[in-house]
Amino acid sequence: MLLKLALPIFVGVVGFAATSAMAQSTGSVDKAVGGYNFDEAAKENAATKKFNSDDGKLTFAIITHTAGNGFFDPTYVGAKVAADLFGVNLIMLGSEAPVDDIPRELEILNQIIQDPTIDGIILTTPQSGAYDDIVAKASERGIPVATTNSFDPIIKNRNQISHTGQDASAAAIGGEAMADCVLAAGKGGSIIFPNTTTLGNVEVNNRITAAFQATVKKLEAAGAMIAQSAAALRTATVVRDYVTIEAPSQGYVVKRLVAPGVLVQPGMAILKIARIDRVRLQANVGERDLAGIRVGAPVVVRSLAADQAALPARVTSVFPFVDQGSRTAVVEALVENPTRRLLPGQYVAMTIVIGERPGALTVPRAAVGRLGRASIVWVARDGLAERREVVTGLENADRLEIKSGLAEGERVVVRGREGLYVGARVVEARRATPPGQSGARDGLPGTAPPAPAERAPAKETTHGGH
Repeated sequence: MLLKLALPIFVGVVGFAATSAMAQSTGSVDKAVGGYNFDEAAKENAATKKFNSDDGKLTFAIITHTAGNGFFDPTYVGAKVAADLFGVNLIMLGSEAPVDDIPRELEILNQIIQDPTIDGIILTTPQSGAYDDIVAKASERGIPVATTNSFDPIIKNRNQISHTGQDASAAAIGGEAMADCVLAAGKGGSIIFPNTTTLGNVEVNNRITAAFQATVKKLEAAGAMIAQSAAALRTATVVRDYVTIEAPSQGYVVKRLVAPGVLVQPGMAILKIARIDRVRLQANVGERDLAGIRVGAPVVVRSLAADQAALPARVTSVFPFVDQGSRTAVVEALVENPTRRLLPGQYVAMTIVIGERPGALTVPRAAVGRLGRASIVWVARDGLAERREVVTGLENADRLEIKSGLAEGERVVVRGREGLYVGARVVEARRATPPGQSGARDGLPGTAPPAPAERAPAKETTHGGH
């Protein structure tokens, strides 16, 4: 992953105000504090060219261990330019071998140090401890010594010797640049450093060490930045996961339980989701009817809308406890709802079949009355009312099973039986009784449409809905 870091840069806008030009005083310095002027300071000292050799000219020798006599080295070029500028006689010497040759350099130095015309020596010191005798001899003769390119850290009279060459900090800058190149490539890479240079070149070793340390520091800083960015990415991922909440099941959001901006905690409900392709119906059933309800019992579901057909279902669960207040228990049924006829929160009627007996003798529910614990049916026989005590069995919303006390085909009073007595005349009603009046007509105790007792499959049901 390529991470880009943007550094904000604030730029201040500075307004330039126009000002009037002011006269500047001019002048010159004729003499320095010491009492001499520029022309006098620029004159060559009469003793300059008699330095050390007293031959009327300055002669410097530059000796290196560089291969091929080293005349391509920038050290020679810089020394030649300076020598020509100041009128110095410059002798450039070095190894003639195709490789660096320190023994040859030392041999040349031993010869030069004996030359009485030499006024100064510039040399390289790639090998520690090999130049003390030369420096001591030069100091004895009053010849100044300077080192270039590299130096011996324990060379004799080190503090009295001029040392040139780049500082190790320049190499450190180069190390950082190499690390930047690898990082900018974005695909990794290798940076190779020698563990030491040949011939004990201390200054070069210091430069390599500085470059190596700077490179490592740069790469470690980049690694720390990458680790920090990775940590930030992990944090962002966690925050994103907090923001993205997945529901445990598919469905539709029907209610929001918290307001936007509210801090929620794990386990806190925030949305109500309804799955409507399959709905769960719950009916509160009285405790006396629970004993006959079994899981798997048929259920007929009817919507309050009159134009919708009933839906078949089956009992899927019966809650194993009864509410102490209502004395009811919850019975559930699952209904496939692919056309979305049933909606969450809608009320429906559930008819639960708790028993079934084929060929049972049944009568309309309205024909059976209660007198204490007895069940009473009024039978129309020869136009007169006759009371029968019957034993009931299974029942549903419309009909009751008669186990005994009634024969098939006998006609029973369905409406108006409240005012009947034994022997009362019973006629079939030809029109509806006006509202507010009893079923009695023509001085008779009551009239009703007699209905026959008939055999049909009896189903005992109980009702509920939600």
